[in-house]
Amino acid sequence: MATPFEQALKRFPGPDRGAILKRLGQWSRESSLGARIPANLRAERFLGVSSMVTLLAVVLKHVGSSRGPLESDYAQACYSHAREGGAVGLGTLPQLLGRAVDRAVWVNHLVDQHLDLFGDSKRLVREFVERLVSDPWFKIEPPESQALMSKFKRTAWATWNEDDGTADPFAFAKTKHADEVRACVGLLTNRKGRSPFLLLLTYERPAAEPLLRPTVADAATYELFRPPLPEQGDAHGWTLPWAKDELNRRIPGVDPRSRPEALHHPFSLSLLRLPVTCLT
Repeated sequence: MATPFEQALKRFPGPDRGAILKRLGQWSRESSLGARIPANLRAERFLGVSSMVTLLAVVLKHVGSSRGPLESDYAQACYSHAREGGAVGLGTLPQLLGRAVDRAVWVNHLVDQHLDLFGDSKRLVREFVERLVSDPWFKIEPPESQALMSKFKRTAWATWNEDDGTADPFAFAKTKHADEVRACVGLLTNRKGRSPFLLLLTYERPAAEPLLRPTVADAATYELFRPPLPEQGDAHGWTLPWAKDELNRRIPGVDPRSRPEALHHPFSLSLLRLPVTCLT
């Protein structure tokens, strides 16, 4: 069966098809992100054909232009087609989900979006996060419990334990080293403001809350994303881990392993399991 990319490409006149393919080829040689996105567009299986047409139309619009405007317009088009990958195809959805977040970035998220819930005090936000990690008796009460775990208002990415949906989503980590988890769940290491500390947020999925399969539109211009390989099936997404040599430069002898991934609406901190694990 033809992929969404192949079906979408046929909707363009012959000369435009050639122009799209030529611009994708150029993009793939212009940057590491460009090398990733054209390959992902071809490999995408969950996004609808009409949405794929929209993304390819952006590529056609930027024939002859530099990659900066192309990548900016492509990202905007992706945002318009987020959460279109369909429901995760598991008989029983995982009960326990996990998100790995950089501690400094997550503190900034709480400050930027929920400071009013913490008495407009950055100090109280920092103390709150410290108690999540260090105080086994801490309970999250209103109004702090109303804060959202994800900085994105529409979508949160999550992983889980594929062998037991009620077990620790991060049980795969053999070393309990932050870079092993970053490598497996596909977190970038060079983002501005990154700290050495990684928080493992584990939380209950509300029974009625669906999980959605991620697509190239959800990833937009995030570099560490890949549609699942054919042998990984169509039930849900799988992370794109780091290359083995990159991880082994930091932790010798450890293999990065792809982890299951899906999307859901952002949940509040009231669902968080405590204490939160903090890795370095």
